[in-house]
Amino acid sequence: IAGVESLMSGGEHNPTGTATVIGGTFPPMPPEQEGVTLIGDLNLRRGPGVANPSMGVMPKGLNLIVYGEAKNETTTWLRVKTPAGIVGWVSGQFVRRI
Repeated sequence: IAGVESLMSGGEHNPTGTATVIGGTFPPMPPEQEGVTLIGDLNLRRGPGVANPSMGVMPKGLNLIVYGEAKNETTTWLRVKTPAGIVGWVSGQFVRRI
């Protein structure tokens, strides 16, 4: 288990470009697409699914960079980056790709 200092500094160097997460890994980010939020107070989550904690909410009309998607039983989740550079996951039904 990583120490607090490692977590605060971003962890170990990972030259492969994949992010290791509890329960698996995410692939490297594919080519970028743009998107825009369709509703206000849209949760930006740590992972794909409502069981993952929210890192905050985004306003309607926010431009995002879309890097990929994941699907669960009923929902497509988009991996996005905000204008502030924060990467997280949003429900795809609330983002229009542009």
